[in-house]
Amino acid sequence: MEDLKRITISQKPDSKVRHYHSIDLRSSKVVITIVCLSVLLLTSLFVNVQQVIVNSRMSDNDLKYRYIKSTNGINHENLNKLEDIFYFNPDEKLIREIRQNVENCEKKIQNTAENLEHEKFRNFKSKK
Repeated sequence: MEDLKRITISQKPDSKVRHYHSIDLRSSKVVITIVCLSVLLLTSLFVNVQQVIVNSRMSDNDLKYRYIKSTNGINHENLNKLEDIFYFNPDEKLIREIRQNVENCEKKIQNTAENLEHEKFRNFKSKK
């Protein structure tokens, strides 16, 4: 037992083990790996930027479709004006107004549909 005590006392209490990693650029494997990872990172960033652009365009197209649907169709001149507002000369104020008009129209349609459903339900209950 005394031998065990002596051994534990003789050891350093705060011994720290440090691990060091080094990148040796003289190795072709390391250089190839770093280059490949860099290319993959740049490619990923480029694809993400392109995806954001496409999503923005899709959102605009969705709003234009909903606007045309809410106005019960559109003629050639108004379609050109709509394209001008969104792409050629973007006007954020006008786009916000269009979005608000479309949302108001959709709310009116939804309320009308709900009222018709309630009326239909009331008529069905009164017939029983």
